[in-house]
Amino acid sequence: MPCLLLKGDIIESKTGTVRWALEVQKAIPDLSLFYFGKSNSLQKNQYLIKIAKIGSIYIILPTFSNLRNIAKLLKCNSVYFVDIPSLPFFLLIYFILKLFGRKIIFGLHGFIQRDNGIKGKIFRNVAKHETVHVLNVYDKSLMEKIGCKRIFLIPNFIYSNSSEIIRCNKFIVLFVGRLDINHKGIDLLVDIILKLKTNIKFHVDLLKIDVEGYEKEVLLGSESTLDR
Repeated sequence: MPCLLLKGDIIESKTGTVRWALEVQKAIPDLSLFYFGKSNSLQKNQYLIKIAKIGSIYIILPTFSNLRNIAKLLKCNSVYFVDIPSLPFFLLIYFILKLFGRKIIFGLHGFIQRDNGIKGKIFRNVAKHETVHVLNVYDKSLMEKIGCKRIFLIPNFIYSNSSEIIRCNKFIVLFVGRLDINHKGIDLLVDIILKLKTNIKFHVDLLKIDVEGYEKEVLLGSESTLDR
């Protein structure tokens, strides 16, 4: 059976990556989801691997339920890493799965592939030998440069109540997420809005504001339309 391996707690976490994993599991019959955290699962085929934090280090608790769920994970014939746990977790799980001959797919929903430190280097050297799912052209180019051969570019999905594309003569930009410079590049979007001559209808659904005041002032002071 195939499965997803997720580092976040599916109950406590509010990230888009966790939401992506839950939606994919709903869409694919018999797809199991294993995750690290402390909250018990909500539905069928979701398995908790309980962890605890000691100082700055996370450990997997030596409980019967953990051993049972790890045994179930090892029975999966293919494992999709939705994101990458801390490096000790990742390397231990990865090499055990490889020892059992399991197929590995890495989903680059985070940013470890762009890390210039030791963590990023270790991950890139491992990932280039496996199948990789990227969400954007930038990460596709990055993985190609390091020699990764099996890359699938599949952007994130959005749900719509309409079965047809609505045609209009307006330039509409939709942003759903948090205003974040380091991870989302929202500052680049601000520059684009200010440089374009056309009138943009900019619809934004804010989950969290994480930018400095002057970037918010530039964004809110543009001629775009902000729907919150």
